[in-house]
Amino acid sequence: MSGQVKSVLIIGLGEVGKPLFEVVRGVYPETEAYDLQMEEKVLPRKVDVLHICYPYDKKFIHETVKYVAKTNPKLLLIESTVAPGTTEALGLALKERNIKVAHSPVNGRVGDGMKYCLYNYTKFIGPVTPEAGEMAEAYYRSLGFKTKVFSSPFETEFAKLVDLAFFAVILGWNQEMRRIAERYNINFSEVAEFLNDVTVKSGFRFPRPVYDGKPIGGHCVIPAVKMLNSVYPSKFLEAVLESNEKRRMECLGKE
Repeated sequence: MSGQVKSVLIIGLGEVGKPLFEVVRGVYPETEAYDLQMEEKVLPRKVDVLHICYPYDKKFIHETVKYVAKTNPKLLLIESTVAPGTTEALGLALKERNIKVAHSPVNGRVGDGMKYCLYNYTKFIGPVTPEAGEMAEAYYRSLGFKTKVFSSPFETEFAKLVDLAFFAVILGWNQEMRRIAERYNINFSEVAEFLNDVTVKSGFRFPRPVYDGKPIGGHCVIPAVKMLNSVYPSKFLEAVLESNEKRRMECLGKE
């Protein structure tokens, strides 16, 4: 695939799309980008690779099919965090067009620099078909990324949600423990010192992550918890959402 790539289009220039655009354009100079906040522009009528980097919502599949119809890519790559089954549904919707479809979520933290994260983390690929996996892997490797092809997009979709939800659970736990500390006027900085000592002295085998207990911000963690909870209602996930909303109101009350 890498030798056949000339034109690439990236739709969505947020925290994922913008650094990805910079990386891809460095390898494929004819790469173009379009952000949903831009004025309507004429999209190329034919591209080799189409990256989707805008947030998931109820119209995600419909909007993506619309962009595919306009640009006719050979390979469609979903970089967004999406609900399980989304990429498979896109593959079925586009089957008659003979377009290869795969999901490949981006890992890393904005604070670490997303361009660095693109190269540092493995680019896991969840293909709709084996051919899509081969094509996507060859393309990502041409960008200099480390790759691993999974069985299907269900694995990558679920893995990304689990990753974000796990972080949310830890943050929610910290919120609740700080509530208890505040209730009994406990010096939490000393509690944190105790927990950090366990983490370090155990060789990080038994980590006890400590966070500030503030409301969970950003635009990926809480949406991921809600997304996962929507497909599999869980009291565990609902507790995190409840704790975060409660903490948000508590912090507003302190202002």
